[in-house]
Amino acid sequence: MNKVDNFISELPTWKINIINHLRVLIKESHPAITESIKYNTPFYEYKGQLCYILVKPSKIELSFSKGYKLNPLHKGLVKRNRKQVRTLLFRQKTGVDEMKVRELMQEALMINDIDHKK
Repeated sequence: MNKVDNFISELPTWKINIINHLRVLIKESHPAITESIKYNTPFYEYKGQLCYILVKPSKIELSFSKGYKLNPLHKGLVKRNRKQVRTLLFRQKTGVDEMKVRELMQEALMINDIDHKK
């Protein structure tokens, strides 16, 4: 078991299912994405911080580190008094919109590629 598996092992089943679904989508986005635990949170990096998964009491949040650079027309992205981070929320009954996550991941990867070249 890796550190992320250990981290989520004690969570309720619905949270584990959403997190594992997100993990698969994130890792499928690019083979160079790395997964680790930082600040007691699963973090994903590709040429710098890419995104992370926050576990809240009633929801799971997929937060994009450079979310402010994502296309503002994406529906469902939440700003919440944050200057840079933008978040997608997942609740027990909503499930994961794979197309939305894949689209945002590709855009976030492109942003990190561009920023890394600067």
